[in-house]
Amino acid sequence: MSETIHICYALTDTSGKYASILAASIRSVLVNTAEKLHIHILLDETVSENSRSYISDMVYSYAQNISFYDMRKALPDELKYIETTIGERHLKRYGLAVIYRLLLWQVIPHGIDKVIYLDCDTIANMNIADLWHRKCKHRIGAALDFVIKTLPGTNSLCEKGVLDRDRYFNSGVLVLTRSGLWSCLEDSVNSIVSFLNRYPETGYPDQDILNYYAKGSFDELPYCFNTMVKLERFSEDFELSRSIYHFAGKCWHEKEDCYSMLWDKYYEDISVVSKKIYPVLFFSMNRDGLDNEQIINLMPFETKAGPIRCETGIPGVLIDFVFGVRIEVPAGPWHIRIADADSGVVGFDGDLSETRLVSAEKYYIRWQVEIFYSGEKLFEHVMDLTGQRVLVFMKGGALGDTIALLPYILPFKQQHGADVYLCPPESFKEICTQYFSEIPLTDYVPEDCYAAYCLAVFAFPPFLIPEDSRLLPVNYAARAILGLNYDAELVRYTPTKARVIQEKYVCIAVQASGLKKRWLYPDGWNYVVDKLKNMGYRVLCIDGASYFEEDGYKIEIPKGAEDYTGMLPLMERINLLSYADFFVGLPSGLSWLANACGIPVVIISGFNLPMTEFDTPYRVRNKTVCHGCYNDIRVQWKDKCPKHYGTDRNLECTRMIHPDMVMEAIDRLIYDNGLGNV
Repeated sequence: MSETIHICYALTDTSGKYASILAASIRSVLVNTAEKLHIHILLDETVSENSRSYISDMVYSYAQNISFYDMRKALPDELKYIETTIGERHLKRYGLAVIYRLLLWQVIPHGIDKVIYLDCDTIANMNIADLWHRKCKHRIGAALDFVIKTLPGTNSLCEKGVLDRDRYFNSGVLVLTRSGLWSCLEDSVNSIVSFLNRYPETGYPDQDILNYYAKGSFDELPYCFNTMVKLERFSEDFELSRSIYHFAGKCWHEKEDCYSMLWDKYYEDISVVSKKIYPVLFFSMNRDGLDNEQIINLMPFETKAGPIRCETGIPGVLIDFVFGVRIEVPAGPWHIRIADADSGVVGFDGDLSETRLVSAEKYYIRWQVEIFYSGEKLFEHVMDLTGQRVLVFMKGGALGDTIALLPYILPFKQQHGADVYLCPPESFKEICTQYFSEIPLTDYVPEDCYAAYCLAVFAFPPFLIPEDSRLLPVNYAARAILGLNYDAELVRYTPTKARVIQEKYVCIAVQASGLKKRWLYPDGWNYVVDKLKNMGYRVLCIDGASYFEEDGYKIEIPKGAEDYTGMLPLMERINLLSYADFFVGLPSGLSWLANACGIPVVIISGFNLPMTEFDTPYRVRNKTVCHGCYNDIRVQWKDKCPKHYGTDRNLECTRMIHPDMVMEAIDRLIYDNGLGNV
């Protein structure tokens, strides 16, 4: 029998809002972890029965276990003593939950000797088993608090020397052993009271207490196990990784970025949900069973979809097509048959009771659903989008993918006759309003939504897209996901402001999402910029970030280029690009944006094949060396150079593109477009 992973949370909820925050964290653990889990929640009477029921139903729907511990009933004398002794100052700001975690071993049953403690404002973007299986030798396992370590004035006790700033850990994610915490707080109640009375100025009561008594003796966990979102935003790191993200300071929507999207992926307002949650059963049209990893990848779509919305006329039986066909089946002798109405292939044909049945396939299939009760057919329906409210979800999409796929929204509306709503990335809302004005925008799945599709370039067949998108032109993804027969016309972005820079100029972008996408020929960019300037051009570097470093490679603004970097609104970039003579970049979003602005584009790339982007006669690649690993489905392209890492051929696809090859393409571009002498 596999080992059970024990996860502990603590909360009070006088406002009625924190149970939803807790549920988001628990859901992220459930979605990303296939191992056996037991969730332990330390709470009190402030957490409503509705919230408890919602959370327990959610946990049970994943076939996991949960226990609630009413701390005021379990430890009435201890908590009363703490409250009357330390007064209201700390309790008013943080609530008793900050004390609950310090008393967890007094309520968690004997026989459980290890737990992972998580703050409610954490999101596990990883398998929590990775943390559970780390060996801890000391009293506590915790990650250093780099905010307090690097920013003076953030902790008064560190300023006074009471606590060691360099060894100060954050208590939002902890690995605790029963003997370990007891040895740290031998008399837990008196230790708490003694500390708070001695240091009433403490800003972080539980965290300071643990640091004080641990005296620097703890197992230092890697930062990935407690990644502070505020610090990531301050560092302008906007790429998610396998981490536990800590939204300390209620910063889930401080900005609209990958972190706010990660939070929204798991958050649901419990106060508007009252019905029982049935366990989810996925089925696939290919009739193969789904493994745990596939289910983990699919569950976020079900979380985002929310409740099943459409009535069938049968009490308790609901249906919709939001990210796949979904049917809610109450208790009883029900039988469900689901098929592809066009091919007749049956994907599911079986008995169900108290289950939410969901297809693994999320792309357009003309579903046919039959529902039987005690052998009698009560309901039959073939999906028809005509006149129905349909959501196309693109929030979180990459810049280039979004530019490539957005034009397909209009033919989707026209071909299917649907009332289409669009949920775009935050950065695209202005563009959508200007170029797709007939499509209403939304940030949520509409209450009366009949169907929904997630439009992105997926490499996860056969569920999110029929075939791996790496094998096909990018336009195929939109057609396959939305059930379209033809390509869409390219939408040209036009400037909204007059030209500001009167001299001739070109724009460049030297950064991209990953080392393999960058051009790594030594001083290649400096060479090209120098040549362009000698031709009389001003050269503007318009990357989002000005500096990148990985595996010994440092990529920064080339010498002689003007610094126009920064995460600027897309319309500002459009107003700059539209007046440039041309653009020189990489297989990245800014190349797509430049192409959408109607200017010639030079793409320097070795890691992917030409079909991956829009067609340009000015693509520069070295076909005589290893190249195109992105489109080779036999390898994991996200790994470090998947074929030659550790050899002298490492990343040769991008290192071996000579600057003269780039200049040849630029010279040809200038001639073809009649730019002549600058």
